[in-house]
Amino acid sequence: MMISPLLVISVLLKPRTVFTRLAAEKPSQQRVFFGYVLWIGLVPPVSAFIGMSSFGWSFGIGEGVEINHLTAALIAAAYYVCLFAGYLVSVLLMRWMAPTYSASTHTGLCAAFTAIIGTPLMLGGVLHLYPLLPLNLLAIIPAIIWSVYLLYTGLPIMLGIDAPRGMLMASSMLGVYFVGAVVVAILSMILWVNGIGPDIGFDWRFSVEG
Repeated sequence: MMISPLLVISVLLKPRTVFTRLAAEKPSQQRVFFGYVLWIGLVPPVSAFIGMSSFGWSFGIGEGVEINHLTAALIAAAYYVCLFAGYLVSVLLMRWMAPTYSASTHTGLCAAFTAIIGTPLMLGGVLHLYPLLPLNLLAIIPAIIWSVYLLYTGLPIMLGIDAPRGMLMASSMLGVYFVGAVVVAILSMILWVNGIGPDIGFDWRFSVEG
């Protein structure tokens, strides 16, 4: 099976088939990265740039915040870097945890599986084209559910372990993902409150202190 944009359709329609074929092929990390990760990771930041530069950003209350093209580009670039960093950390985490559960430590498999479970979240980023915060938060829920389903379903198949150990490993990884997401959110808020980040025309300091 080719690691290409067409893989998205297979992931959505027949994920078990994708897991089985990739487990047998054992793709290289370079093939996964250049054939799939680089472009699928562009979906959320590019959508965010188009949405912010065209419509601004709305928090769902009051008037929306107008964002110029330069600020939108900076936010989109930072967004892409964060997604890419998160992907690399997830791959390394999976490879590091694998021996504990007698799972495969093949880097290409870990890279491919991480890319697959992240696909629903990347596709959900299309809604950034209309950056209304409540809408984006609501839409990410089914994307998270689908990613979690792919994590629990595909991990035993991709990394070659039985279902009980696969469930334990998947649960451990899910816990780390959750903690990581909370930490990133808190750090982002702290940095923005202290003026480190693009100006989006919203007084975070007043919002927090008031």
